[in-house]
Amino acid sequence: MIRTYPSAARPSTQPGAPRRRAGMTIIEVLVTLLLISVALMALGRTSGAVAALQRGGSYQMRAAMIVQSRLDSLASIACRQLVANGGSVGPITVTSADGAIVERWRLADLDNVILITDSVTVRGRANVLVYNSMVPCRN
Repeated sequence: MIRTYPSAARPSTQPGAPRRRAGMTIIEVLVTLLLISVALMALGRTSGAVAALQRGGSYQMRAAMIVQSRLDSLASIACRQLVANGGSVGPITVTSADGAIVERWRLADLDNVILITDSVTVRGRANVLVYNSMVPCRN
């Protein structure tokens, strides 16, 4: 049996002609390494941003718990004890042990209602978080 090849698929029989080899060229390997290194650098930058967002979320969660605790403790005290003689109290500043959260709160007497304003500054956040709550006075 004789094999016949179409002219385009026939292997080169001329001496010194380059042979086709299976595999990749050095240029293809270098381009692949470049793409992998760019992808790994992008992944590294993304993981740094995610870590910063997690840290900021942790600070904000702590700040919300501090404010909730403050509002609950003040709401449990009788109005007469909170604000004497119809005046106001504050601002009172409290800083967390690590300095990441600064809380400022004040009380104002508004005819049978105590207005509690709690402002929280969180490290890494530009805006101050302000929480207001009204506690009805039951005499």
